[in-house]
Amino acid sequence: MVRPAFVPQQLAARLGKTPQERREIEAVLTKCLRFYTDNARQKGVPLNDVARALNYFISTNYYVYSLGSGPTQNEMDATRAVIRVNMAQDPTFRRMSDRQKQEAYETLIVLAGFVDLGFGTARQSGNESAAASFREMAKHNLETLLGTPVEKIHFTSEGLALN
Repeated sequence: MVRPAFVPQQLAARLGKTPQERREIEAVLTKCLRFYTDNARQKGVPLNDVARALNYFISTNYYVYSLGSGPTQNEMDATRAVIRVNMAQDPTFRRMSDRQKQEAYETLIVLAGFVDLGFGTARQSGNESAAASFREMAKHNLETLLGTPVEKIHFTSEGLALN
């Protein structure tokens, strides 16, 4: 069972120092989640799909870090297929409650969406310093998740490759 989104509010409560900051953070993160879910609905792809959200997180952060040089749709599709197989075989993932899976799903989407939105907004307004900060955040997200330097991350027709 999927409950109403809760991660934007949860993250805002942790990150915001004042009630106003918490409201603003929650609004931005909710916008990121809504953007993803609206696009997914338009494309007719399933919602609440953790493998798809993880693929979105990886590909969006990679796209920002690499300044728009990939991955292709075929590479993303292959990566999602590998992620899905690995998740199905992962005992830790299989033991997760529905709420834990929803939390993972929402967190991946809002963090990737935040990097994408921030980077795009900074580039559009000509703020290269802010864009560089979001690019650095994308690098950190990838390296933290994948446990390898970003220079070793690339995509092939078989999906994500780390070497």
